[in-house]
Amino acid sequence: MLNVTKAIEESADTFFYQVAFEMGIDRIHEWLSKFGYGQSTGIDLNEEYAGVLPSREWKQRVHKKP
Repeated sequence: MLNVTKAIEESADTFFYQVAFEMGIDRIHEWLSKFGYGQSTGIDLNEEYAGVLPSREWKQRVHKKP
């Protein structure tokens, strides 16, 4: 069984897919927003985009799935 350290060492993507699945979209959205995902950096950069930070509402609108 992998732990986070071993998963990083082995670049075990499936470990992180499973973690994300178990967290669910609401918790992923909450934590990524705390780290600034989906927001501009506030630095004057040409053509900077905030990007997409998926949420339950975004998923419903884009993929028509709850």
